[in-house]
Amino acid sequence: QPAATADWDLILRDAAGSTLATSLYGLGRTDFVVVDSTAGHRPFGAYTAAVTAYTPGPYWVQQRTDTTTITLPPVTHSGTTGASDPDLTFSSLVDHDLVTVADLWLTAGESFWAHTTTAASSLLLAGSDPADPTSFVQSRATVTARQHTEVIDGCTRYTAQRTGWHALIQIGDRAPSTHVPTQGTGYALHRIDPARPLSCPQREFPGPTP
Repeated sequence: QPAATADWDLILRDAAGSTLATSLYGLGRTDFVVVDSTAGHRPFGAYTAAVTAYTPGPYWVQQRTDTTTITLPPVTHSGTTGASDPDLTFSSLVDHDLVTVADLWLTAGESFWAHTTTAASSLLLAGSDPADPTSFVQSRATVTARQHTEVIDGCTRYTAQRTGWHALIQIGDRAPSTHVPTQGTGYALHRIDPARPLSCPQREFPGPTP
């Protein structure tokens, strides 16, 4: 994560020094590389992250090796009653972190909502193809290009293209900061209701949606 006036690019290499992926976003934007190490995909091992300056200035680096799992609750009713609704789950990023990642199991064609029209720029859904080992390591640009999102009814709808574990990655495109008490940003997520596939239940979040 470079400062707002800086641009540092990120390279991820394997133990042999071979480049696996490069992320090249611009001034003040978060570069990341995500590795899929689920069984049968890329094995655990040693990696080296390197940064190079395109526009010099301060930057921050973070590694996340996470075992967090997000589960989309079943749909039990139309709309939502607010932030405590049992049909909702959440992705969150605290201000002192640059990135968070969680595992999410989805079947091909399964969809879910995130509660803003701009979610896809900072909440990204990464899925890999078991038949394509090059998809086991992806840069931010690759994840962005491959994810399937639509803006409908005031929300963003994500749709899985394959059955399996996916990575739900949240970034902030900002320098880390510490607050007491802790602050951050989050997205309310809701499974698609097959009876109302074009109606976003949490479009009025954090308030209720009829």
